[in-house]
Amino acid sequence: MKKVVIGIFLAVIIVIALFATWYKTNLKNIAEIKKFNNNFEQFIGKQVTGVDLTTVMNMALENNNKYEIEKDEKGAYKDDGKYSIQVIVKPTKNGDSYLMEAFERVGMKEFTGNFGSAIFQSTDIKYHENGRISKITFEIQS
Repeated sequence: MKKVVIGIFLAVIIVIALFATWYKTNLKNIAEIKKFNNNFEQFIGKQVTGVDLTTVMNMALENNNKYEIEKDEKGAYKDDGKYSIQVIVKPTKNGDSYLMEAFERVGMKEFTGNFGSAIFQSTDIKYHENGRISKITFEIQS
């Protein structure tokens, strides 16, 4: 009888330990996602300059490089459903939109030189299923 009680007690302890480990890991992941998202969400609904937008694009490019996100045949980052982030820029009022990779190809200094003092506003944001930002769109305001 003692062996059965000890066995049940050990099984309960193991289940509790596994649950505690899972819970702690889950909390850590949520905190990391919040911290990551805050880097981009601080620009949502605010008017930002082209210089700020350059910062956003550089953060997204750095993220995609860090997670080794693949590019398609046109040089655009593919959506991996987890870590990829895409920045879409509408630098004119006519509705044309460009991926950040287009500005990366010509150089961010060129973008900043042309649009550094322009005012943009984020107009759309999307998230992966895991809660990380996947796409953010900025449109020119002036």
